[in-house]
Amino acid sequence: MVDPTIDAFLTTGRADELLSTCKYKQAGVLYLRNIKSGRLSSSGLAVQYNRLGAGLYREREYQKALAMFKKAAELDPFIEIPYNAIGSCYSSIGEFDLAIEFFQKSIFHHQETALAYVHWALALLLQEREEDALKIFEKVKTRYFNTADKQGVLRVNEDEIKFARERIAKSTNQYDINVATMRIIGVQYMIDLINKTFP
Repeated sequence: MVDPTIDAFLTTGRADELLSTCKYKQAGVLYLRNIKSGRLSSSGLAVQYNRLGAGLYREREYQKALAMFKKAAELDPFIEIPYNAIGSCYSSIGEFDLAIEFFQKSIFHHQETALAYVHWALALLLQEREEDALKIFEKVKTRYFNTADKQGVLRVNEDEIKFARERIAKSTNQYDINVATMRIIGVQYMIDLINKTFP
């Protein structure tokens, strides 16, 4: 019989591999297996819920992803990613005030989170608050923001545009189409601003 700790480690490794190759549903099955195993600490469970949420977010299951990220934050309030991810989920469903609240939480808990600042500015842009967004973006310049950060932020923003375009193509709901269109405009604005500010 396989040691439960080794099994959980191997299962997580395989699930992470599936997640990184965009096989979100298969990854989700393995993360759920680990969650249901009863063998993980609360911080270990938080990691599993967080990764499960990431897959659901990529599948555009924003409400389900939101529940997973909230569970991860509840289990381990000091984990970095869920606050930013919760904000992204709220932004994706048009709840910009809640999105901003969670981007701020992410920054409060992890001062060096450049991506949270960028997402906060994006949520402000989507509320047509360009002046406020620019003020937030200025804060990014005062934080640690190197080439690796820039490339990571640009990659995430390019993914956001891709997912928003897919959402427009698949949706029959005009509100969803409008939110996705606003998101594309805001994200493209952020990409242009990042490239201009950090050449």
